[in-house]
Amino acid sequence: MEPVTEMIDEKVNILLVDDQPQKLLSYEAILTPLGENLVCASSGTEALKVLLQQNIAVILLDVVMPGMDGFETAKLIRAHPRFKNTPIIFVTAISTSEVARLKAYELGAVDYVFVPVVPEIMRAKLAVFVELHRKTQELRALNHTLEQHVAERTMELEETLATLRQQTEQLAEDDRRKNEFLAMLAHELRNPLAPIRTAIDLLRLQKSLNPTIERARDVIDRQVKQLTRMVDDLLDLSRITRGQVQLQKEEIEMASVVEWALETSRPLVEARGHRLTVSMPDAPVRMLGDPTRLAQVISNLVNNAAKYTENGGQIWVTGERAGQEFVLRVRDTGVGIPADLLPRVFDLFVQAGQTLDRSHGGLGIGLTLVSHLVEMHGGTVEASSAGPGQGSEFVVRLPISAQDVQESAESTANA
Repeated sequence: MEPVTEMIDEKVNILLVDDQPQKLLSYEAILTPLGENLVCASSGTEALKVLLQQNIAVILLDVVMPGMDGFETAKLIRAHPRFKNTPIIFVTAISTSEVARLKAYELGAVDYVFVPVVPEIMRAKLAVFVELHRKTQELRALNHTLEQHVAERTMELEETLATLRQQTEQLAEDDRRKNEFLAMLAHELRNPLAPIRTAIDLLRLQKSLNPTIERARDVIDRQVKQLTRMVDDLLDLSRITRGQVQLQKEEIEMASVVEWALETSRPLVEARGHRLTVSMPDAPVRMLGDPTRLAQVISNLVNNAAKYTENGGQIWVTGERAGQEFVLRVRDTGVGIPADLLPRVFDLFVQAGQTLDRSHGGLGIGLTLVSHLVEMHGGTVEASSAGPGQGSEFVVRLPISAQDVQESAESTANA
């Protein structure tokens, strides 16, 4: 902004063109009170030289001059792109016709002043164009400053975008490597599980009479099952993130899928002494989906509720038809979810309730699998909690089949 201030404060140049020195002196005397720089030229040729050397705000040009008159001078001035908008005020001592005035205006004249000159009128007219010139220069300077700021900002944004693009590419590469690592880890962990499972089965066939050995075998059995489940989750997650999971969709009845899922989760629920309440709609609700994957969704949610609820808690599993959706709710009286964790609860490796007994803990990928599988079925899942110690609720919304919607509507209408 400093260049603008300096430009406003400095004087502007007014060009006075007349072949008679006494007139130039009188113009100077009249215009000196304006406080601007008065530049004199005694001919059209000299005026053109001055214009090429200095920045002129307004030209006071005599019409009648020997050699090159005012009209010819104005024509040459207007022919130069730099001076096409420079105001020209003609001064004449003779009466001019309307045709002559029209010619003058066509050449770019902005006004006429007749001799004898009225000083106040001349000063007032030139003051207007001086102020206009100053404002124009100010605007030009402001535009220049703005262009500089825009150019600088554009450059900064381009650099930022380039950095973000590079970071995005790096994140994508890191994500790809992470998925490859998870897949490799899951396969490598799964290899030794088969012989361990075989060894457990062999031990069970031996029917040892030593209770200590029996208990040790059962502990190993439970832990191998838990490890197998976590490895399977890792494999599923790596396949889903790489787009290698294809849903095997068929017409399914949701109550049957829920029952199937609860059979998988019931041992964990009972082991922790939880009370499980299940409520399903009386009328069957059908949808097009993969029964195995949907059972996995429900089982993961119930397992999650069982893990994060202290022994002897309460878990509710309810299903209902809501318009064209099947809504499944899994609610518990567990540790709850802090408000700052709710937006990230479906992110990979995110866990809550670290203070609980983690003998049935996992890797923090169960809810991530739930989110991916529900989205693959065209549904949504969301979590809510009143806060730590207040329990939590997960709500899954899945689209039901068009046929089921139609039959439900017909049943309602007949009723």
